[in-house]
Amino acid sequence: MQTLTVGYRGLRLLARINSDLLLMVGTLIGALSLAAYLATLL
Repeated sequence: MQTLTVGYRGLRLLARINSDLLLMVGTLIGALSLAAYLATLL
């Protein structure tokens, strides 16, 4: 039972790290897309 709990805790930590990474990548892509769009207007 303890192994299951430790494994679940590690999996939850991994999911949290990946969600932060996905949020960072999404924000970066959004910022670059917005900058490219604004550059075409000038």
